[in-house]
Amino acid sequence: MALAVSTLLFTSPATAQEATGKRDYMRACVSCHGASGKGDGPMADLLKVQVSDLTKLSASNDGTFPLHDVMMFIDGRSRIRAHGGDMPIWGQRFVQDAEDYVARYEAENVAERRVLSLALYIESIQE
Repeated sequence: MALAVSTLLFTSPATAQEATGKRDYMRACVSCHGASGKGDGPMADLLKVQVSDLTKLSASNDGTFPLHDVMMFIDGRSRIRAHGGDMPIWGQRFVQDAEDYVARYEAENVAERRVLSLALYIESIQE
């Protein structure tokens, strides 16, 4: 987590955002959505609902990536049914991770940036 915070604080915003988004995707999303984002992760077959193909979000939204909606799903304001329950609330987890290193209000900011970075990474894998 310290690496994530230092990456966000001490590198150029675009570089940090890209690196953080991909890293968080590979840590938090790949087990269900797969490395390619097509919903073919190793846990996908164990879930009670079909895992979304994240590479088709723009195509299913008239060619426009639904950035706000994706961010809401990631941070937990909108619920997704997965494995008989909700998709993990990554925004809350990101805040908890950051609280070990920064003040509460800064932890919220770190979490928001990580959610945005993750959403922008998902945007980058659109087909």
